Amino acid sequence: MWFKFVGILFGVAMRTKKPLALPIAPIIWKLIVGEPVSIEDLEDVDCMYVQSLRSIRDIHLSGVTEANFLEVIPLESFEGTSCTGKTVPIVPGGRSIALTFSNRSQYFEKAVKFRLQEFNLQVAAIREGMAGIIPVPLLSLVTAEHMEQLICGMSHISITLLKKIVRYRELDENHQELDENHQLVQWLWNILESFTDAERVLFMRFVSGRSRLPSNLLRELHRR
Repeated sequence: MWFKFVGILFGVAMRTKKPLALPIAPIIWKLIVGEPVSIEDLEDVDCMYVQSLRSIRDIHLSGVTEANFLEVIPLESFEGTSCTGKTVPIVPGGRSIALTFSNRSQYFEKAVKFRLQEFNLQVAAIREGMAGIIPVPLLSLVTAEHMEQLICGMSHISITLLKKIVRYRELDENHQELDENHQLVQWLWNILESFTDAERVLFMRFVSGRSRLPSNLLRELHRR
């Protein structure tokens, strides 16, 4: 239910062009749009786990043989660590399947497959929630990176882009309308250009209540 609600929020963000600043792993965006995922995507979110799996698969390179395999590897069956840190079977009946020197490569493949498919139910719920707001076929027409931009906006706040969309509404002490050539305005842009990305986010939150710019903003500016 919660993940379906997340999908509804995603759909609303796309419809209203109000970005959500959500730090979601790239693998999730790929799963949402149906792009293939690989061990590299898993490594991005759980590097230590992937390294441990590779060390099991390639343990023969360290001189370990079938005779001393069980003395070196702490695992005894086809179990692995889930995204929540719990030890779970990586295949049906995995607790009763012994991990041996001869089937370690199979264990590696099954463990990777389990983790790559671990979010299938949650992603399906997210897509179901999005389907109530936007056409589902749209998801297969965009890349994972584009989908992230549509929902979360642009992570980098461009000062050049801000200059094109800003509106000067305040009046200076001489009651003259501010414009981009006013010295106070130039000072503002100089300060913003010296800001780090994190400081620009704080500025955006202060003046607009949002921390990212809509991804379609640049495209709309080109149409003007």
